[in-house]
Amino acid sequence: MRGHKICQTKRVAMAAGTAVFLSVLGGGALFARAGDAPAVQDMPVPSFREAEYDMLRALQLAGFEDMTVHDYQEMIWEKTDTPEYRELLERMSASEVFYEKRDDDALAHFLFYVLEPLTAERWQTRDFGGCAQEKFSESGQTAMVEYSYTLTITDANALTVREYMQAQDGIEKRMAQFLEGKSEAELADEDAMRSFLDAEVERLKGRWSTQALTIDIEFCFQPLEIRENEEDGKAAPDEQEPRTYPHGTKEDYRSLLALKTADYADLPLQTFNMRLLEWANENYERMERIGEDTGMNDFAVELDEEELDFVTRTVLFSGKENGAYVRSNYTGRAGEDAYYQENLPEKGGGSAWDDLYYMFTWHIADKKMLTVGERDRMVGGMIDGVQLFWEETAPDVLLRMEKMDVVKKLQEIAGENSGAGLTLSVRAEDVGFESYDERGAYDRLVSYRVKNYEKLSVADFHAMLCGSEDEFGRLLDANAELTGAVTAEDKNYDFLENTMSVSLSELYCEKFGEDYGIPVTLVKQARPYSVMDDGMPAYNFWFCGSLWISYTMSKENLTVGERNAALQKMKDGLQAYVDGLSEEQIFCGDARKLLKEEGERLAKKLSGEKMTLMCEVQMVEMCRDGAEYVD
Repeated sequence: MRGHKICQTKRVAMAAGTAVFLSVLGGGALFARAGDAPAVQDMPVPSFREAEYDMLRALQLAGFEDMTVHDYQEMIWEKTDTPEYRELLERMSASEVFYEKRDDDALAHFLFYVLEPLTAERWQTRDFGGCAQEKFSESGQTAMVEYSYTLTITDANALTVREYMQAQDGIEKRMAQFLEGKSEAELADEDAMRSFLDAEVERLKGRWSTQALTIDIEFCFQPLEIRENEEDGKAAPDEQEPRTYPHGTKEDYRSLLALKTADYADLPLQTFNMRLLEWANENYERMERIGEDTGMNDFAVELDEEELDFVTRTVLFSGKENGAYVRSNYTGRAGEDAYYQENLPEKGGGSAWDDLYYMFTWHIADKKMLTVGERDRMVGGMIDGVQLFWEETAPDVLLRMEKMDVVKKLQEIAGENSGAGLTLSVRAEDVGFESYDERGAYDRLVSYRVKNYEKLSVADFHAMLCGSEDEFGRLLDANAELTGAVTAEDKNYDFLENTMSVSLSELYCEKFGEDYGIPVTLVKQARPYSVMDDGMPAYNFWFCGSLWISYTMSKENLTVGERNAALQKMKDGLQAYVDGLSEEQIFCGDARKLLKEEGERLAKKLSGEKMTLMCEVQMVEMCRDGAEYVD
């Protein structure tokens, strides 16, 4: 299954005598011998013709992800209602080789995870499963969780294909990653881990279940068994990850590094790539050992910085280009481009995290004209640029981004690193970006308290809050949940009350075409005479005035701090004015008129080129020795 450290070993169909290495990091051919059947992503199984692959590709209808399951089924059933399609689908479904490629081959994945589950006879309920393991580095022992989940479609007219696929991805990714980062003690504690898994299962069911899709998840957990060393009582030494081939030897690397001539970076790509292809054909076993070292980033031979860069970049990139060359020979499609793909380390953790998978291709106009060094600089610059973006972007910022925001950023990096003779490309469908955020209302709102936020323009702060429609909705819900729940003693009270609440209100007003404004409540009490059941005093005199402060502003020129200060001065000035009035002035005079005049005076005083304030008295209530008055 998809994910990290999955138990099931990846199997690759290879023709006898081929020289093909699948890079663990790159996912594509590193070395390939011309004429061999390539075992790479989205490549035909030898028993199927290219025309048959085209028939299957045709079932990936334009925009099918956004169709309802019902609409997609109707279109597929109509399209495949031919003897040719029925025979092909039955043969592909029964192919063990094709089934083994379901997690590595795009079309096999589409068939076994999307097409067949949604259009077969028993499409309403389908079962999936996998397992993940985590080796504890100090003991060398392994903990494992096997899981299965059942997706039941209850309303095919309401559920989209994308929602079905997202549920698969979300469940498999989190289950596959669940054991990562757990301590030795945690992995050995079976009861605790089962409790953690129970909680994770409920969270996943709550996250991905809808009225149209119900989810059941079961698991079996095998705890870490720590074997003690009988001689000294210490845990067994660390064991390395299982390898198919032994480490590359000094002689292996000496042989490969012979290609690293003094002028290799200035060679035309065509010349260097052919030298590498010839070396790979003549040194198959060495190629496999070095390839596995590269894929697992596990070298037994000491390499200096230049040598390591040559092996992990120059050789890797040229190997992928050779793989594309072989694919072109095999499929008859000219101009196949090399590609690179990577899963970046998860950002964040706990109740909020971000995950990114990406793939990009590069097209070389003429390998006779482009040098090895130029290619390495551009393709390597792309990889470094994406890594830098991921490392330097704060988790909270990523949580506010949508997939297309990330796609545009990666496309921007691709554009910056493309040049004469080589073009880097990133497609939206080749980027997998997922954010998970179940922080509480308080943490969600406070996460926007960025450094020097008061100095940001109101426009820039608004832009932060409107990263996406979904995030804006979550912020409104969080703000409503916290209303009245945070006291003035809280260190974030001022930020929550006078910055977040006000800004969210402004954005809401913009959305529905209303004027900016905040409510102000003015209170004056005197002469307590008893204590009520809730412990609060009762007063012989009390006054309450409800006002509405509306305003206009230049968002681009006004800072958050300036806006906050103006509104706070308005509120404080009005309250100070009421505090200075006597009972007689309030109860026996015209309280509404007094407040209106003072509000207009303060509004005029605090208004300027950046911001204009207005004051409206909405209601006045008061009570004096049992006599109540409401205006």
